[in-house]
Amino acid sequence: MRRETAWNWACMAGTLADGRSLGLNLAAGVNETGMTENAIWLDGRCIRVGTARFVFDRYRPGADWYVSTDDGRVALQFVPSGVRREKLNALVLASNFRQFIGTFRGFVRDDAGNKIPVDGLRGLMEDHYARW
Repeated sequence: MRRETAWNWACMAGTLADGRSLGLNLAAGVNETGMTENAIWLDGRCIRVGTARFVFDRYRPGADWYVSTDDGRVALQFVPSGVRREKLNALVLASNFRQFIGTFRGFVRDDAGNKIPVDGLRGLMEDHYARW
């Protein structure tokens, strides 16, 4: 990664209302090699999803976040309920890290394009700036 970089990350895992398991991993700002680590897991099956876009107000840390993918497979709202944070400035090293725990609602789409509702699954959102 670059000496100075910033990224966002989202993850969640849980059981949907219909009993299927759902997991999610989305990142933006890292791995800019043309490849991504973005995926959903539906009942243990990994489904690749497109580039993630995070929308949030950095100056209102308790406000809702939104994350979506450019292929339309993910559209989620995240409501934070707690935060773990750390701020460090040690000359050549710096980090401004905030990781929020909260609840997701919205939808994901399976391989067939079916919209799968997500309501109340718990997970994390992260906003991190680093310099090394």
